[in-house]
Amino acid sequence: MYKKIWGISIFVLLLLAPTVQALSWAYEFVVYEHKLYVVQIDSTLDDETIGKRIGEVKVEANEYSGDYYGDASNIYPKGTPYYEIKDTPISEAIAVEVDGTYKLAIYETDVPFKLQEVLMNPWLWAGVFMIIFLFVIFITRGVRLNEQQTK
Repeated sequence: MYKKIWGISIFVLLLLAPTVQALSWAYEFVVYEHKLYVVQIDSTLDDETIGKRIGEVKVEANEYSGDYYGDASNIYPKGTPYYEIKDTPISEAIAVEVDGTYKLAIYETDVPFKLQEVLMNPWLWAGVFMIIFLFVIFITRGVRLNEQQTK
């Protein structure tokens, strides 16, 4: 009898226990203009080799699902800046500023386009709201003109 109670209790506890999901990233990366760059943790660049600022982390990769879109990173917070490296094409490498130092990030692969990038664009939503606003104005104006013509 006690074995059944213990067995059922353990089964219920396992069902009620929260599940934990965590993604272990194989390497630190940043994404810039649909290109994934692997950050070389042990390499630091001199200030003289750093060119102009070209972008920044705008999205933090989801640590549970691994999803990301746009200019993202799996380690670095939003606002972490990217720089070009003098005499090195952006298609090969960029620099990432981390705590006042510049880390080398080497191009690894292209990142496929995701629809979420378009849907998260504030200009898209501003345009949609503007179209709806204009549509409502034209409809109400048409109704008023129609009412005036019938009088």
